[in-house]
Amino acid sequence: MILAGTPDGVYRAPHESFEEAERVLDGVSVRALHARDGAVFAATDSGLRRTTDGGDTWTDLDLPVGDVHSVGSSDRAVYAGVEPGGPYRSPDGGESWNPVEGFAAFAAGAEWPTSPHRDHAWVRSVGDRRFTVTLL
Repeated sequence: MILAGTPDGVYRAPHESFEEAERVLDGVSVRALHARDGAVFAATDSGLRRTTDGGDTWTDLDLPVGDVHSVGSSDRAVYAGVEPGGPYRSPDGGESWNPVEGFAAFAAGAEWPTSPHRDHAWVRSVGDRRFTVTLL
């Protein structure tokens, strides 16, 4: 099974061919999908959703900010990047959320240029797409 996030929602295909794909989450623009411990998280323009049954049902997770741009995890927690506000952390699979300390000092914006030295990056968004270019 394959899940694909799109500006129109999440589509599920039974195998590599998307000819038989069906939309299993609609009404949202999906910015990122992340799988962890049998669950799939969808970062959307209206919040973070989670499925534990391959997309048959989705649960809205109660983040304090609704515009979620990214989702990821470590061994101990799930993280959601929101706008405005920065990252949030959930130690319990998305049941509760707390802001990650120390990010409030960083300005939010579409671009974060760095000085033009080696091993630095330029990050820029264009519309709803995110690009990262690393200079070597």
